[in-house]
Amino acid sequence: MIDLVLIERRWKSSIRNCRTYQGADISSDHSLVMCKLQARLRKSQQKNVSKPQTDIEALNLPETRQAYTEELNRRLEEQPEDATTDMDERLGN
Repeated sequence: MIDLVLIERRWKSSIRNCRTYQGADISSDHSLVMCKLQARLRKSQQKNVSKPQTDIEALNLPETRQAYTEELNRRLEEQPEDATTDMDERLGN
């Protein structure tokens, strides 16, 4: 009588101890087989969650281009006039 533990070949190095117990009361001619396994699991690598990509093709649409131009002009008007001179001073020009 042969009692076995079947395991895939890639996991064979994980088996640490294997024993048979002849006196187990299981009403069968088979023996109880127990194995100790040590699984070394790798941490799962999560992909970077990135922002959804901007639809660049939408810039070809006239209404999108107009809205972009208006927003850009609005933001440039909100800038203080001396912002460019401050930048020049910081850079040493």
